[in-house]
Amino acid sequence: GFVNGDTESSLDTGVSIARAIGEDVNTYTITPSGAVDSNYDISFVTADFTITSKSITDTTISIAPIDDFIYSG
Repeated sequence: GFVNGDTESSLDTGVSIARAIGEDVNTYTITPSGAVDSNYDISFVTADFTITSKSITDTTISIAPIDDFIYSG
């Protein structure tokens, strides 16, 4: 995690998150990238974004949580 009061906004280059293109009912991969800082080694974990079909009683869009970014240093 961050140390000495650092936060994500302290990074030299912030995190960018993209997902696979698509609007149809399906599961799409979300990929974080881009974060850079001279004081941290940064790695990322991908996650899934799922669009489900709308039913009369349920409108559900769910996003699987992205595990915490892993910072060390």
